[in-house]
Amino acid sequence: MCGFCGLLAGQPGHWSETTGAADSFDQALTPGARMRERLERVRQINLILHFYRLRLEDFNGASYILYSPTGAAEVVDHIAMIWTAADRLAKKKIDPFSPELLSALSKAGCAQQVETWPTTGV
Repeated sequence: MCGFCGLLAGQPGHWSETTGAADSFDQALTPGARMRERLERVRQINLILHFYRLRLEDFNGASYILYSPTGAAEVVDHIAMIWTAADRLAKKKIDPFSPELLSALSKAGCAQQVETWPTTGV
């Protein structure tokens, strides 16, 4: 399926695309609030992907585009699909908990964010 068809076929509502609000599945929430949270997710995911020389961008609020340093790109529908696509584009397994990555995040000033990530019960 081409990227445009994927955009038309994609349906909002994947659990990973909800807002942090308790009523996150409420369709009455403003599109601006959804987009702000979506862009914040992209920013945080890019903290990890940058270590692997990959970059994620929002695509029209409906899907994402993942880029490799060689210019290869892949359209993904939701966050759960990003990691499989990242494995393919990086040509290796992406490990968000690798000691090297966590060290790089700490040195880049992301330690506070990393420390707030849940480590149990997930």
